Parts: sequence; structure tokens; C-alpha cells
Amino acid sequence: MNVILLIFIILATTFLAISMNNLISISRSVNYFMEKAKTLDYVVSVYDRGKNEDLYRWLNASKADGRETHLKSGEVAFSMADKSKNNLKIGDKIVITLGDIKKLLQ
Repeated sequence: MNVILLIFIILATTFLAISMNNLISISRSVNYFMEKAKTLDYVVSVYDRGKNEDLYRWLNASKADGRETHLKSGEVAFSMADKSKNNLKIGDKIVITLGDIKKLLQ
């Protein structure tokens, strides 16, 4: 019985180690893939459960009227709330840092 338990623990540990190795490999390769694929940097992150009044107020007050916002390479757009919170002005340059990777945006 103890041998079966030992084998089960060894297999579970092996599977866990393999999974962690895969996660580390994938997380390191994402930046390389994005540069090789020359994809545009678009990130929209909204955590909404139907109760986010600020989000709906911002969407309804948007001057875009359903039109797409087109940005040039190296430009970034913020919501008015983020602009006010961070004291940003149009034309300010920002640096996004993730670990040892830095990117300058206008």
C-alpha cells in the first residue's frame, strides 16, 4: 500500500514539475512571439459584472459615437478617468515597464 502511495506522489510531483516548466517556457516566449509577429499593442481590460456605472458613463459620454479610434504606431489612448488620475496631458510620453522590458509610448 505504501509503495502505491509513493508511486502516486512521485507521478503527481512529476506532472506538476512538467506543468510549471511549460508555464515558464510560455511566459518567456510571449514577448518574442509578439515582436516576430509584429502585432499591434492593443489591451482592453474591463472587469464588469453589470454594476460598473463609471464604465457605462464613460462609454455613453464618448465622443467617438461608435467610431473606431485609430492610433499611430507608438501611440496610446487612455480613458478620461485614467488621464485625470495620472495628471496626463495630450502629447505626454509614458514608459510601460514589465520586468526588464521597457516601451516608450506617446
